[in-house]
Amino acid sequence: MFMAFNKLAFVLVLAILSSGEEDLELGTFYYNSNEIDSNGYLQVKGSKKGSDADTADTPLFIRDFKAFVNGTKYTDDSFQIFPDADFNTLVAAKDVSQIGCYIVKEYYDSSYYTLLGFAAKFYENDNISPSFTWLLANAPTKRVYKDKPEEADSTWEDLDLEYSCTFYDHHYDFATPAIHKYGIVNNVCFPNDEVPTSLTTCAGTSTAPKALLKGYKFATFSGDRDNLKNILIRFGPVLVDGDVVIGWEKDGENQRVIYAAKESQFGNYSFFKSEFEGTTYQGYFFFNPDAPKPIDCATELTVSTTADECPCFDKKTDKESYDADIRKGGICKGASGSVRATLAVVAAVLFTPILALFW
Repeated sequence: MFMAFNKLAFVLVLAILSSGEEDLELGTFYYNSNEIDSNGYLQVKGSKKGSDADTADTPLFIRDFKAFVNGTKYTDDSFQIFPDADFNTLVAAKDVSQIGCYIVKEYYDSSYYTLLGFAAKFYENDNISPSFTWLLANAPTKRVYKDKPEEADSTWEDLDLEYSCTFYDHHYDFATPAIHKYGIVNNVCFPNDEVPTSLTTCAGTSTAPKALLKGYKFATFSGDRDNLKNILIRFGPVLVDGDVVIGWEKDGENQRVIYAAKESQFGNYSFFKSEFEGTTYQGYFFFNPDAPKPIDCATELTVSTTADECPCFDKKTDKESYDADIRKGGICKGASGSVRATLAVVAAVLFTPILALFW
């Protein structure tokens, strides 16, 4: 289905983020808990040593996050994070062969660069080419274990970190924690040719940088086609085998996956549609840990809760539940349909089709 993944020459987060495909549970995704503190130091869990430093160690359930667009379902015939017509305008999918900072090319080669740009378009509706020199300027300067034991030996000591356009510390990803703390900006603000020395205003201007995706994390999952589709409707673009998946569509009795793939190592991306292949997919995506979660319709219903979030009751066939619904004078006024449930079980009505994926 997808083109071959051209792996990075050095150990990048894509290769070490996962704790192993066989360990990933269906319906679950994982992210890295490493964070940059107020001193600019990378705080790492004491349980993660050496090559495990960037291991994704914090699990979350896919079902605990709402679809980004209300009413979108994994069972829909089609879904796309942006329309076909927008693809050719996306600057994150454009050739980077002339960029002066080599580390940026490595991130482009891995497709992390384009995934990040597509995520900015999906979440923020902002068409950017990510400035990795901004991320380099905000990279952590030291690794610190935040829970080292009292009997810790010299391997637990603080470690100075160094990142530049030509040097990358193999054990510690700088981009992901920098995005989480500082966000990402457009390379129009800070071009991807050299690391800026001042971050107050965009290069050569008096304009302040506009940071996007601040607070977002980089996550990994492994699952079947339905899991992939559930990820797409919640978190947008997904990196699978070096290509960036952006949706799916029905093609007769079959379904086709929609994705972007590079024409060459540092060249432009092109748009592809092909039939789904395989039974298990492992992928990577950006998400906001603080994004709104699905509400409990039995206990959290308000007058402004939409019918997509909690279905209205049928006034004719379930008048008792309809009368008890505080939305009957507004959103659910005169509602009719086939929903026949009491408020106590609305949540089950909503989520049973999704939960069936995971058990």
